[in-house]
Amino acid sequence: LHQIPATARGMKNAAQIVGWGLSEVGSRLGKSPTHLVNQALGRAMRHAGIGPTHLDGFLACPSLAEPRFMPAHCLASACGIIPRSNTVVLSVDTGGASPVSMLLQAKTLVERGVCSAVAVVAGDAVSSMPSQAFLEAADSACQLPGKVEGGVEAKVKAAHHLESPKIPHGYSHAAEAHMKAYPKLKREHLAMVSVLMSHQGSKHPLAASKLTLQLHQVLSSPLVAPHTSQLECARRSDGAAAVVVASDHLAATSLAPGPRITGGGEASGAAFFPSDLGDTLRCLEGGGDAFRKAYQEAGRSSGDIDWFGIYDCYPICFVRGLEAAGLCAEGEGGEYVEAAYNKLIKSGSLSCGEFPINTHGGLLGFGAPWEVPALFSVVEACEQLTGRAASERQLSRCRSAVVYGNGGVFGASAVAVLEQR
Repeated sequence: LHQIPATARGMKNAAQIVGWGLSEVGSRLGKSPTHLVNQALGRAMRHAGIGPTHLDGFLACPSLAEPRFMPAHCLASACGIIPRSNTVVLSVDTGGASPVSMLLQAKTLVERGVCSAVAVVAGDAVSSMPSQAFLEAADSACQLPGKVEGGVEAKVKAAHHLESPKIPHGYSHAAEAHMKAYPKLKREHLAMVSVLMSHQGSKHPLAASKLTLQLHQVLSSPLVAPHTSQLECARRSDGAAAVVVASDHLAATSLAPGPRITGGGEASGAAFFPSDLGDTLRCLEGGGDAFRKAYQEAGRSSGDIDWFGIYDCYPICFVRGLEAAGLCAEGEGGEYVEAAYNKLIKSGSLSCGEFPINTHGGLLGFGAPWEVPALFSVVEACEQLTGRAASERQLSRCRSAVVYGNGGVFGASAVAVLEQR
């Protein structure tokens, strides 16, 4: 849906983010996802200088803590957006890629003149769920199909059957496949990702990480999968985020300035991995495809980007994201991480200019309310592009940013390029 010719960027309907906001973010807040979304959306609309009646589009993704049929319609009703005529309401689910997928759909709706102002929202409260309930719900996301027949049956039988917890084991399997293909990636490199993200998160007042982790802490943390410790898992948290996307024409006349969405790309991997590591590696290529499409539509390359939001639910996702984004060559993500880690150890700190990636901390440092985190990255990108980030996080020069979302276990990838207006 989102693929628009590059010439559309010069049209009066070019899409722009005009408002953004976060809810409370933290552990065990005890508030429903609906409450948190309403809070974030209210802040985004106030930032944009609009009210619910100005919105004629509303996009939302599912919540694990509050599962609903047609979740976007439920949230739009609770937030007072509908009932209203000529309002587009869509539920989108590409896992952790959903926020970026929704942003790109909002871009299309605005550029095609279908909508003038679209809210993109995501919220969840997974840290308030009982641990067993969370585990069962998360495992179900990687459950192999039940009884199937024909050629599909053979594919299911050949799939890699994951132990519980299934998602960490899925990423561990992916890490094993990557390390076999690229022996330069060492186990310590994966642990260094958690150290770096905890350091980034320690600079943000809402982040789960308050202090920088030590490498030995990460490596000695109990294992949840063969190549994954507890401190290498996305931080369960509660929270929501919202952005408002509007036409450039409308933004110029009535709304607050914000970054333009100049490019986007999406690609898919697989819902479940094959047992063969070589075949598994081929299922991890969606991120690279999505980045190439996004850069092409925006007319940019990695060298033109000042800030990067790289999905980091598990370290291997971050490493492959670095490579897909073009920050380093394929197979050299571990060395890129090690170089940043060595700078941190040598000086005791790492400036945002030295490491302009996930300056809010990402999923490992800021927090991960299920499908929400890529929208946290979009909000941080908006803060960077408009010079509103706190001084210790603000880049001295930020004119362009890219945000990457990953869904499932490399099952969906979505990338958006944002640029100063």
